[in-house]
Amino acid sequence: MPTILVVEDDPITRNFIVHVLTGQGYRVFEADTAVEAVIVCDALKDRTLDLLIADHALANTSGRELAARVMQSCPNIKVLHLSVWPYSRMQEENGLVPGSSFLQKPFTGGQLTAVVQSLLTNKTQ
Repeated sequence: MPTILVVEDDPITRNFIVHVLTGQGYRVFEADTAVEAVIVCDALKDRTLDLLIADHALANTSGRELAARVMQSCPNIKVLHLSVWPYSRMQEENGLVPGSSFLQKPFTGGQLTAVVQSLLTNKTQ
């Protein structure tokens, strides 16, 4: 089963994402800061992280910066950015890692599951 790292500083949103994805059978690790995410990523050296789900606006960093850091140790990881901002604004501000996907908040469990399944089966969004 794929392994996912969820990095979201809002505990309600993070808990929702973790609940939905564990309910689908995914192995999910969570972090509320970029620093904690890097610690989790480093601790999982012997395991492959398949997907990083990161909020765009994290304290002291952006989801893009975090994704770039995580991709250094997990070059094949897929990235899903989350933001309340629309996709067009994220593109304008260069807020997305090239090749990543995007899901605008708020979203439903069904929307999240569909995007994650699509990413993990190598389909394009």
